[in-house]
Amino acid sequence: MHRSSFLIRADNRGHGERWIRSLSLGLTFAWIALVWPAQATHEGTSEQEAAWKLVMERCILCHYLDRPDFKFAVSLKDLFKRQSGRLMNGKPVNDQTVSEWIAEGSPNMPAFKHTLSPRQIEMIVTFLKEGRAASIPIIRGSR
Repeated sequence: MHRSSFLIRADNRGHGERWIRSLSLGLTFAWIALVWPAQATHEGTSEQEAAWKLVMERCILCHYLDRPDFKFAVSLKDLFKRQSGRLMNGKPVNDQTVSEWIAEGSPNMPAFKHTLSPRQIEMIVTFLKEGRAASIPIIRGSR
């Protein structure tokens, strides 16, 4: 009788080890399923999404993007299509002058050259130039 109880325990122990291995494998796959898509999404973030994120972090606080109204600063809606074709400092609206304005700032705007790379500034300028900002509704319920 003692021997049969040993065999039962041995069988249960083997079953328990298989269960633990299965659980471990299942948890590993669950972890991969959760982490891998997040990493792939982060690595696969498009340049447009990165530019949008920069605009949301750096511009939207003071500038409207989707309407011509003045917020704390002039609207950036259709910046490159303005009839005057000029920035507030009188310079023509083009990639170089808009990049310089963002980098150097003005009396009412911080100089972003200290916190943004030239590439990030270029991404913001491209985003504004392509007019994508005007097609994105910005917190419509807060107006």
